[in-house]
Amino acid sequence: MTENVEYRARSAAADWREAFAVKLPGWRGDFAVGIVGMLVCFAGVWIPSPWIDEAATAHIISYSVPEMTELWQTIDANFAPYYLFMHYWTALTGISPFWLRLPSVIAAGVGITALASAGRLLGGLRYQIAYAACFALLPRTTAMALEARPYEMSAMFTALALLLVVRQFKQLDSRRNPYLLAATMVGAVSMHLFSALPIIGLVLGAIAWLAPRQRLRLLITSFAAGLMCTPLAIIAHSQQVQVSWLAQIKYNIADQALVDSWFTSRWNINPVSSDRSPYLHEVPLHWLALMLALVSLAVIVAGVVAARRRNRVQLSIACGPLVISVGVLWIASLIGQPILLSRYLTSASPFFAMLLAEGLLWLKGRWQTAAIAVLLVGAVTLIVAQRQPYAKVWKEDFGFIASTISAQASDGDGFVMEPGTDPHNSARNAVALFPGSFEPLIDLAQAEPTPLTGVFTPDPPVADLASLAPLPARIWVVNRNEEGGPYEEQLSALGWSIQDSLLGPGHTVTLWTKGS
Repeated sequence: MTENVEYRARSAAADWREAFAVKLPGWRGDFAVGIVGMLVCFAGVWIPSPWIDEAATAHIISYSVPEMTELWQTIDANFAPYYLFMHYWTALTGISPFWLRLPSVIAAGVGITALASAGRLLGGLRYQIAYAACFALLPRTTAMALEARPYEMSAMFTALALLLVVRQFKQLDSRRNPYLLAATMVGAVSMHLFSALPIIGLVLGAIAWLAPRQRLRLLITSFAAGLMCTPLAIIAHSQQVQVSWLAQIKYNIADQALVDSWFTSRWNINPVSSDRSPYLHEVPLHWLALMLALVSLAVIVAGVVAARRRNRVQLSIACGPLVISVGVLWIASLIGQPILLSRYLTSASPFFAMLLAEGLLWLKGRWQTAAIAVLLVGAVTLIVAQRQPYAKVWKEDFGFIASTISAQASDGDGFVMEPGTDPHNSARNAVALFPGSFEPLIDLAQAEPTPLTGVFTPDPPVADLASLAPLPARIWVVNRNEEGGPYEEQLSALGWSIQDSLLGPGHTVTLWTKGS
């Protein structure tokens, strides 16, 4: 009787696996898994209020190509290909956080599909699911899918490069493969210059396992891609002063390189204590991220030990990019100017996901179940935390400013922003991110856009409101919490009074009307 029950249980499990495999055959299965992973990354993409780096994207791409080109002669040239793409993308969609972030979500989906395909070619169905799931649920992936920045696109290209190298190894490459591989290499580096590091690691990790003819082809392809990327690298090197601010901040390089790089728990460079960050408990989340990093390390070590003589190709391909990326940035930061931030390692995240999947697949029984459960619960916790309204930098509450204006203001109302100490602290970044919310209103301080002179939206000179008569019947003033400004003083002197005031995490939006 017991034997019959066990037989039926094994038969049911086999039937389930067979049915699952039939539903995910070949490339169709890769796309199915990729779509599911993309939906995970897409969930809540519209919720978090944008932060200042996303405001920089919105600000720069709103200008013409000649104006952007002039800016790149002094700063941000390394992001020029991304800005060009986003300039033409938003010409079709308009500018809003949703449309600014959607390319990153799509890039995550493409990267997940590439990981699924690479896994299927290397090990079949189990590897297909494991590779894709580890990348889709990696908090670094889900965090960068929320960003109107180029980092997830760089990871997409490195994932595609990984797939093409795997196809070479499996002798599935066609005549077009070298051209496609070169394109992915150039694409990765053009999105973020540091993507050259995992690309170099991929080539070094794979070259020993290829046939001589394939090896030569890979070297030629890599050399050609490197030549195409050289001009961008030279220009970016001349502008490295733009990361000089890192030298002025004390932060834990090991945490950035080994923990927050993969298990992203915050956008701040250091975790902020709960009394200073009431909207997100960054310190407990950081400890959770550290725990996940330690569990992952144990899983990877166990997997490497178990598979060292069998899956050497996979381990070599996965370890090379990680060692090169983390090692070079870490050593360079120690002996010279700090250049290591966790988000700069995003392009290496497909290889971390691959290595983690290898470790999980080689664990057995309860150890495998326990590791998957811990990593899954921890990752989901971080993913949910990433999607809170003020999960990024809560004082940069540009979403609150725009939503308040959109909901409360009427057509023809005026608005002004109290000037910040510098463009980085300007509330006008909300106008760059949410232009549609401010279009029905009258900009009393800046009737026309200013020339493009920097990466952030600058404050115009303080306007003399008395000289702008007749003023609108209602004027909205945005200022830092508990800070006044020249516009409040002018309106008070002109006999205006506060009718309503709405307090956000970092800014106050106040409605002023003319006293009777």
